[in-house]
Amino acid sequence: MRKFSVFVATFFYTGYFPVAPGTFASLIAAGLYLILSSRVIGVNQTHLWIITVGLSLISIVFSDIAERVLGHDDGRIVIDEICGYFVAILMLPQTILTAALAFVLFRFFDIVKPFPVKQLQKLTGGMGITADDLMAGTISNIILQLLYRFVL
Repeated sequence: MRKFSVFVATFFYTGYFPVAPGTFASLIAAGLYLILSSRVIGVNQTHLWIITVGLSLISIVFSDIAERVLGHDDGRIVIDEICGYFVAILMLPQTILTAALAFVLFRFFDIVKPFPVKQLQKLTGGMGITADDLMAGTISNIILQLLYRFVL
């Protein structure tokens, strides 16, 4: 179970990317979003919600186990970045512009960790690993909602 948990928490070993694994995982999330939103697959907002909630629950459980193997909030655990990115794109137009803006905003808030992102990171285990990214995604989403309503 431990090896499988590391496999899942590192998002199929994406977390072992040698440079900026969190950013690399976020790029993968953006690519997955574009593929899922394409005309070929065509997921809708309900599907995105289900994917996001499911991934978040998986992240909390498997990150908790993987943290015991890899160490406290190890940088190789990147499933939380996938979850946070997907929160950033919820209920928005499914476009390349959304994918790009969500990527930039999510990475900014995940790296800078303003209030309350930093405080959520202090939670223990898989909840702490995942919660700060969900909040960074939420802040990104709110900004994107405002941009789409008033600017774009």
